[in-house]
Amino acid sequence: MFAFQRYIRSPCVKLLGFNSICRVRRYLTTAQTTEALRPFIFAVHPDFFGQYPKERAANEKSLKLLFSYIDGLHQDQRTSATELTFYLRNQTPLNGQPVNKGVIFRSVKIGLSSLDIYTTVNGILASCDLSTAVIEQYKQENAEKEGEFPRPVEWHQSYYAYTGKKNPKDNVQRKQGRPEITLSYWLKKNIAEARKKLERSRPTKEEIVSLRRYLIGQLGLEDIVWESMWDSSMFCSCLKTMKDVCQQHWAIMQNLRGCTVVLGDLTRLTPSGRVVLSSQDVPHHWVSFISGLPKQREILPFIPPTEQALSTLLGGCSVKALEGPASTMTANSHYAALVMLIETMEKHKFVKRKGEKEEECLVLPEGITQGINIIIEGSTGEQYIDHNGDVHLMCNKSAPNIIRYLLSNAKNARELCNNHMSDVKEEALLISRCLEELELATLTRHLDVTPSQMIACCRKLEENPVRLGVVVRNLHVQIRHHYALRRDGDVCIPWNWKE
Repeated sequence: MFAFQRYIRSPCVKLLGFNSICRVRRYLTTAQTTEALRPFIFAVHPDFFGQYPKERAANEKSLKLLFSYIDGLHQDQRTSATELTFYLRNQTPLNGQPVNKGVIFRSVKIGLSSLDIYTTVNGILASCDLSTAVIEQYKQENAEKEGEFPRPVEWHQSYYAYTGKKNPKDNVQRKQGRPEITLSYWLKKNIAEARKKLERSRPTKEEIVSLRRYLIGQLGLEDIVWESMWDSSMFCSCLKTMKDVCQQHWAIMQNLRGCTVVLGDLTRLTPSGRVVLSSQDVPHHWVSFISGLPKQREILPFIPPTEQALSTLLGGCSVKALEGPASTMTANSHYAALVMLIETMEKHKFVKRKGEKEEECLVLPEGITQGINIIIEGSTGEQYIDHNGDVHLMCNKSAPNIIRYLLSNAKNARELCNNHMSDVKEEALLISRCLEELELATLTRHLDVTPSQMIACCRKLEENPVRLGVVVRNLHVQIRHHYALRRDGDVCIPWNWKE
C-alpha cells in the first residue's frame, strides 16, 4: 500500500557498509527503523479502523507522508518540516496506567522536522507514549561498532522468529540490561545546554512580546494565542507574517477586531468565536479567510440557544463543542451537528407520543444529566467518556442509542467530573508551590498529561528538591511522557520520572 511497507515485509538482512560507519551516530539502518516502528504501525494501521472511515483515511494519508519522509532521510534527500495527525487504537500505555474502556482511540500530532532518522523515530514513539527501549539499544549497538569494519551478516529478529533459530544476542542483551534514566542524571547531562539554548532564544521571546503587544493594540484583539507544537521561533515568524499582512491589508484585518486569534494548525472559526490561523498557511490564505469572516460569524448567535435546546432534550446537561489544539470543529459544523441531534431527539419524542413500536420508548428523566458536560463531535467514532468526565456524543447516533448510553454512564461521568474539578484545584496549588520552591520560570503540562498525573509529578518534585542534583532556577519546564530538550531551551520531563 505504501512505499515504506517494502521494508516491513522484506527479508531482513542488514549489511553495514563504510558510509553507515561514518554516520552511525546519526542514522539507523532500514531494518532497525522498521523494527523500532513496528509498535507504532500496529497502533495506527488503517486495517484496524474499518468501522471509522474518517480516522482510517487520516491514518492512511499520514502514513503515506510519514513513509515518504523516512524514505527521504534514508536516501539523504532534502525533506521539509511537517506535522501529521494519527489516531491510535486504545492500548495499555507505557506508563502502565489503566486505560478508559470507553475510549476507542485517541489522536496524536507528530511533528517531523529533524534531519536525523534516530531523532525522528524516537520522537514518533515518544509522542505516542510507546517504548523507546529498542531504538536506544540500536543507538548503543551502533556506537559500539563505530570504527570497526563489520564483515559478519547481522540477521534481523524476524529471521529468527521465522526459522525458529536462537538469536545469539538474546542472552547478551538480557545480561546487559540498559538502566533506567533518572531525573537527576538527565538534568545534570542537559542543564548546561538548556541554559545556553534559553539564552540564545531570549531575543526571540522578547520580540514575541513586542509583536503581540503591537498587533493586539493595532487590531483591537482580545488576545493572540499560540497552539502549536513548534517552538518560539515559529511563533515569532507567524507574528511577523501577521504584522506584514496587517500593514498590507489594513481594511480586511479590521474583521479581527474584538476577536481572540489563535495561531494553530487548521484555519477556521471555532464555535466559541475564536479565529484560528494555521501556522502552515501562506499569507494569501489568511487574507482570503479573514475577508470572509463577517459572513461566517452570522452563525455564532444561533449556537448558544441551540445548545440550550439540546441540553433540555438530553436531561439538563451542559452542551459544548470540543475546543483547543485537538479539535477541528468549525462553527458551522458544530451548529449542523446540534441541529441533527435535536431533530433526532425530537423525532423520538414524536414516535413515543404516537405509541408506535418502531423505536423503543426510552426517556431521559429531567435533570438526570445535570452537572455533566456533553461534547458534540462529528459523525464517526463511538461515544466515550474522557478522563475529565466529559461525555463525547456522535451526532449520527440514534436517540435510543444516546439515551441508553447516558442512562448507563451518567453516574460515572459525574464522579469523574467531580474528581477532575478537585484535581484541577490541587494541581494549581502544587504548581504554585513548585514554582516558588524551585524558582522555575514556568511549569506547565502537555495536553496528553492528566491533572492526576501532574499532581503525582509535582508532589515528587516538592518532596525534596535537593534530589534533582542541579539548580533549575529560571528554567521553563513542561511535564510530558518523555525527556526532551527543545530548541528554545524548554525542558520536558516525564510525569513519572525516576529518582
